[in-house]
Amino acid sequence: VVPVAKASDIYWKYPKGQFFRDDVAKRPMGGRSVVTTFGATTASYLCEEDALSAAIDDRERANQTNPMSVERSKVRMLTAQMMTHRDRVWAADFWGTGKWGTDVTGVASGPTGPQVIKWNLSTGDPKASIDAYQQTLLRTTGMKGNVLVLGSDVGIAIENNPSIIDRIKYGNSNNEPTQVTDAMLAQLFKVDRVVRAEAVYNSAQEGVAESMGFIVDPKSALLVYAANEPALETPSGGYCFAWTGLLGQQAFSNVTAVSRWRDEPAHSDFFEVRMAWDAKIVAADLGVFFSAVVD
Repeated sequence: VVPVAKASDIYWKYPKGQFFRDDVAKRPMGGRSVVTTFGATTASYLCEEDALSAAIDDRERANQTNPMSVERSKVRMLTAQMMTHRDRVWAADFWGTGKWGTDVTGVASGPTGPQVIKWNLSTGDPKASIDAYQQTLLRTTGMKGNVLVLGSDVGIAIENNPSIIDRIKYGNSNNEPTQVTDAMLAQLFKVDRVVRAEAVYNSAQEGVAESMGFIVDPKSALLVYAANEPALETPSGGYCFAWTGLLGQQAFSNVTAVSRWRDEPAHSDFFEVRMAWDAKIVAADLGVFFSAVVD
């Protein structure tokens, strides 16, 4: 997350190749050293404010009974919807083919080019696949992915993949069933974090039967380098620009900014949650997206 004072501004994009060239040469006696340059480009972000409110009529408040709290319930509902919205915006910006530097597709057999055997098949090998594309990232950017995001079906398939089970089955000295944890997978795949993309949302309007589903495609995965801390000249697959100049630390946070006011003519109390941020892929080369890697 990058805190920003303004709703919109520019940021610098540096050419990765310049940092890996070798323009160094011998300096001649009495002469000047070789001068090297690079031409940085710019891109922009735009933080827009998202908000949602709910009202508590005096009749609702008067009709509540302990331990029910209509105020707590409505603020919790507003916050939950804001978190769902934030996840959906992130998914639209970061999750899918054509967004990252490398797209890989799962196939049942005979992989060619940017393809891998599907990870739910006995012939599939998630570890070998991730290792191969870590090498691609390293060769083309000088960095390896440090975060592996798994769609829900992908996470289950990896846990049950024979090659993964074979690698971890000797880790338990008591010969007891081994629980495959995200920390264990992170160690196996040599990344800092494994994240399960398991958030769901209801796409149906109010009053219509629920239509529940995963926010991201559960059969896909993303390997990406994400900087631990934002900084100038620090590459990262993506950044979230948070308009702290408007909402402080709650511009992009798990604790939303909550406002409250009284509307006497409506005989109601109103509650509102707000966030202001923009998600941007700033270095597409630092990501590998795996689609349809499980059936």
